[in-house]
Amino acid sequence: MSLTTRAVGSALWHVGAGLGGRVIGALGTLMLTRYLNPDVVGEVGAAAVLVLTSQVATSSGYGQYVVAHPSAGPVAGFHVTVLSACTVAVVSLLLLAVGRPLCHLVNVPGAIAFLPGLVAALAIQRIAEIPERILNRELRFRRVALGSSGAEVVFATVALGLASQGWGGQALVAANLVRAFFRLAVFASGVDPRAWLRWGPLNRAQVLSILGFAFPLQLASLANLAATQWGNLVVAVMFGPAAMGLYTLAYNLAEIPSDNIGEALADVLLPSFTRLAPGLRQEALVRAIPLVALLVFPLAVGLGVEAHTLVITLFNPRWQPMAPLLAVLAVLGVVFPTASAVVAYLKASGRARAVLAFQVVHMVLLLGSIVSLGRLGLTWATVAPGLAGGSYALLALLYVGRVDGVPVMRALGGLARVLLACASMAAAVLAFRHLHGRDPTHHAIGLLAAEVAVGAAVYVGTAFLVAPVQVTDLLTSLTRLRESRRRTKAGALEADI
Repeated sequence: MSLTTRAVGSALWHVGAGLGGRVIGALGTLMLTRYLNPDVVGEVGAAAVLVLTSQVATSSGYGQYVVAHPSAGPVAGFHVTVLSACTVAVVSLLLLAVGRPLCHLVNVPGAIAFLPGLVAALAIQRIAEIPERILNRELRFRRVALGSSGAEVVFATVALGLASQGWGGQALVAANLVRAFFRLAVFASGVDPRAWLRWGPLNRAQVLSILGFAFPLQLASLANLAATQWGNLVVAVMFGPAAMGLYTLAYNLAEIPSDNIGEALADVLLPSFTRLAPGLRQEALVRAIPLVALLVFPLAVGLGVEAHTLVITLFNPRWQPMAPLLAVLAVLGVVFPTASAVVAYLKASGRARAVLAFQVVHMVLLLGSIVSLGRLGLTWATVAPGLAGGSYALLALLYVGRVDGVPVMRALGGLARVLLACASMAAAVLAFRHLHGRDPTHHAIGLLAAEVAVGAAVYVGTAFLVAPVQVTDLLTSLTRLRESRRRTKAGALEADI
């Protein structure tokens, strides 16, 4: 099986299972809103952002070292494990020591109650990241996808069960702990322990090599976290914890089709790009961008168009103000997967500094936009992620076009064709809703199902008309994948005989 075909199959597994897990997690979150108020969700969210910031800033680049250096062997895996464990322990203790003043600083003092449990959960998850990255390096994405999606199911089950028993926000903390242990068990059991736990003397040259590789990526990851999560804290400072709870839930729902699939794509593309010759990566990037758009864009735009009906149908009155926030965040979230693909390309090309620079630009654009637009109200603040993300993705794409000769206009042309199909889909849904003439508060479930069916039919038909090259490319990749798997099974059967 060729690397391209294997990468496509891995991407489908990773994206499909990951999306399925997130959908299940979203359904669990939906049910949790019946037991939790927006201010409690805001408090837990603020604590989570503080914990993530401390860990991402200090240990996020170590796991990627084992992916980018496939020939480094078990010695590198052991060094990465030691560095991760020591760093996580020190940073966790420091955060607990200064947690109370930090929570007051972001205008969410109640978040302090949730810090200890979330610190422990993320520390375990950081250790689980090492065997996960080894699985990624070996292109064993099926186990990674199943482990990640299974963890979301576990999280939703535990959180819902405890919340229904009156645990409040601590239900989310306990669910995070159980999810972290689950991920560690699944990923560690799939990797030879000698690949990351084989004891040996620490080598100064190896440590410096890991630190030199990880430090720029840690800064880039911190900037990326700031660009995606610090906005929640800015919303809390400007509007309070209840508004942050609404914004956080809307953002998490909106990123299911967009940012979540973009991250899954990046997990597949990074090890796949590293195995390609430098001259072939440009073509792979140009093909990958519109292919993922075919899957992501209709989900994101469709979620935005259906946001009002969806919130009325599924959420209780306490969460109804979330509808306009979800609509804006979902539609503008189509820009995120393009940026994820370009970042994976830059990492595979060894340009950690460029990744850092673009992440910093993204962070500055986002926080500045939220502060500026937030003065007009909470709904206007939700425009900021899409505005900043679109600018960031375009700048990154123009950079690789100028430096590496990536055909930017071809990539943008493919995106424009997919967007045109999505625009037709949105227009058809809105026209159907207008002709239907019913108040969405009545018969909402039936109306939602009908609108989804109309939108899907129009999108598929329009995509074949306006983006035939991209659709054909996707279908060809799927056909080759099926044929390769059939040949592989036939070969295995002959060998057994």
